[in-house]
Amino acid sequence: MKFIKTIIGNLDKKSISKIKTKKWNGYVMPIKDNIFQKLDKFKLEKVDKKKFIKLKKKDFLIPIEINSIIGVGKNYTENYSQKLIKQFNKSPDFFMMNKNSLIASNKKTFLNKCYKSILVEGEIGVVIKKKCKNIKQDKAKNYILGYLICNDYSGRDLMSLKKDSILLRKSLDGFLPIGPAIKLGHQKNDFIIKTIVNKKLIQSFDTQNLILNIEQIISNLSQYVTLNKNDLICTGSAIPKPKVKRGDNIRITVDGLGMLNSNII
Repeated sequence: MKFIKTIIGNLDKKSISKIKTKKWNGYVMPIKDNIFQKLDKFKLEKVDKKKFIKLKKKDFLIPIEINSIIGVGKNYTENYSQKLIKQFNKSPDFFMMNKNSLIASNKKTFLNKCYKSILVEGEIGVVIKKKCKNIKQDKAKNYILGYLICNDYSGRDLMSLKKDSILLRKSLDGFLPIGPAIKLGHQKNDFIIKTIVNKKLIQSFDTQNLILNIEQIISNLSQYVTLNKNDLICTGSAIPKPKVKRGDNIRITVDGLGMLNSNII
């Protein structure tokens, strides 16, 4: 599959980004390098063939307004034995995250003083297209708006509490960078997620190895809770999960979805 090479990574032609510059705010689609085309609202409809804009990495915002955020833990076969995989299928590890954790690509995450380090969890995020409940697996794709990259940071060395707290591990400010684009449509590749820390490749894994695939996740969740438009589901990460600290640069790349760039300070 051919992708468009841009300053924010290799993007699918059906990708949309949200940008803000001194002269123009709105949605764009990739052309090549730093050249993007302005769009008429959040649709793959070009404003004008001449309406090109040159952008910098700092111009890109979170690509879509997110509603609720749901995470899926322990969802890759590399992580567990066949016995534990069977148990997971019966009882998936779902959890919620707060919206204050969201942050755009090329922004800085300020590491709270309660942590010395955090774990990187590069993931595929799925955005829900419309309200759904009790959805069958073979119908789940009809409720997918698109896909984007998530970096679901996880705090593990919390020093201020004796007991583990999933809220404080997953929902601190800036703990969920997403973007820099959303690929529209339910058609998906077998995404390969690569995590690069300080220019060194640390993690590489394939969504073919998900325990619950994306359609199964949506169907399973919808049996218990109503999923709404623009809900974000973070589908999980494989091991090893690299530990990062203040001063580190993290890049998560997925062909078709771009490159999510983050810095810890």
